[in-house]
Amino acid sequence: SPLKNTHSALGMMITKNNNIWFWRTVMGNLPSYMIMTTNGTIDDDSDDLFLSPSDESSDSRFAGTISLTDESSGDLLSAYITVAVEDRNGDIWVGTPRGLLICRDDAQAFVNGTVTFNRVRVPRNDGTDLADYLLDGADITSICVDGANRKWIGTSGDGVYLVSADGYATLCHFTAENSPLLSNSIVDIAVDNVKGHVYFATPNGLISFANDASEPTSKLDNIKIYPNPLRISQGQDYITMTGFETDSWVFVTDVAGKLVYRTRSLGGMARWDMNRLGGGKVSSGIYIVWASGPDGVNRSVGKFAVLK
Repeated sequence: SPLKNTHSALGMMITKNNNIWFWRTVMGNLPSYMIMTTNGTIDDDSDDLFLSPSDESSDSRFAGTISLTDESSGDLLSAYITVAVEDRNGDIWVGTPRGLLICRDDAQAFVNGTVTFNRVRVPRNDGTDLADYLLDGADITSICVDGANRKWIGTSGDGVYLVSADGYATLCHFTAENSPLLSNSIVDIAVDNVKGHVYFATPNGLISFANDASEPTSKLDNIKIYPNPLRISQGQDYITMTGFETDSWVFVTDVAGKLVYRTRSLGGMARWDMNRLGGGKVSSGIYIVWASGPDGVNRSVGKFAVLK
């Protein structure tokens, strides 16, 4: 295999196209990253192929050169990958010491002999055609994908960013100054997509965040609601509902059928802060949850109580 006798591995992933991405610190003349395929024969390395940032045409398995270059601008961001993840759409998000790149699909990597990268251009929405690059120049240390396909991105000195599935919107920016985050230097991020928690590892310890997204179900048929009952006197101020398909419609009514809340699930989760449509907290009583999948085919019903 082209990966034999390598050193100082930082990370590796296998994409849905069965391509292996491998990155590491540089040791001597070894490339800092490569992409390879076993062509479905893991026990036979004679048909392995690899892409590398350096020309290794003396190796018969060498299939072409790659570089961490923004295709649209021609800018070379870095010689190093710090982290790479594949999201739920098959897009590969690549972190470098100088920003973020996306490879939209590596399916043709060993047909075309390369892969292409682009930065996310975020429109300024100021009446001009100008845009800014997402996390331009940031030293990216970690990327994690949650149940709603949003990206949690850690940096070496600027805390954590939560961005939308496409990267065009920054939803949250947590720092040690504006949140309980223990440090602005993030070592790693992990998402528990079942319980909806996000964990941040820092040089000063580990801290978690209650996320509002979870792993979606393949079929909407069993809504889970908690706490149930919700007790206002105990300081409980929101209901969590799980068990949805991605982008399910979620409606909450009182027992008389009056609509008090509606939303769409983030992955498999929806949360309600007990505020009615139009404002004001709901009173104690029984409430019904009505849900349907994004195509309206699958439906489910649940209920919960609110106590003073």
